[in-house]
Amino acid sequence: MAAEKPVERLSKTVSVVQTPSVEVVVFILLELYKDDTHISNKGMLDIFLSVLCYDIWFYVSHRILHTRLLYPIHSTHHQKVVPTIMDTYEGHWFETPFQGLGALVPFAFLSCSVTTALAILVILNVRGMMRHDGRFVWLIGNHHLLHHRFPQYNYGEYWLDRLGGTLYPNRNEAVPGLIYM
Repeated sequence: MAAEKPVERLSKTVSVVQTPSVEVVVFILLELYKDDTHISNKGMLDIFLSVLCYDIWFYVSHRILHTRLLYPIHSTHHQKVVPTIMDTYEGHWFETPFQGLGALVPFAFLSCSVTTALAILVILNVRGMMRHDGRFVWLIGNHHLLHHRFPQYNYGEYWLDRLGGTLYPNRNEAVPGLIYM
């Protein structure tokens, strides 16, 4: 019996999870990468820089949303201690565009293609949805899920929380994922 290719394994995993939005995203990303002309090396660099910029903005904006002044607005997002994928965008009308600004800033400095811009937005949105659903802990870890249990910790990426002194201190509860902390 031949070994499964990673894409076939991913496809089967996605089917087991039964999340249509993830299946659609996997299909789109596979289509984008099918032909090298869609996303160039520059496009890959644009994706990396955009995600990095977004992650820094998300951390800073999330810390701002947890201040005494703005937490009443953000607290709607924290109503569930154990969120699901459907709770990703649950919140006050102000916070989604506020936090989303970090995804748009790089476009002012990068001249990326429409395909690359779509890939960036898809990656950021799918990653955000997976972070809010325990079914994806095996893949991306439980870093953000711990934030929903302990709102004074884990505001963003592991490395940013470590740099910012906001990493959840009980390392025994942290579950690393296959591709993410």
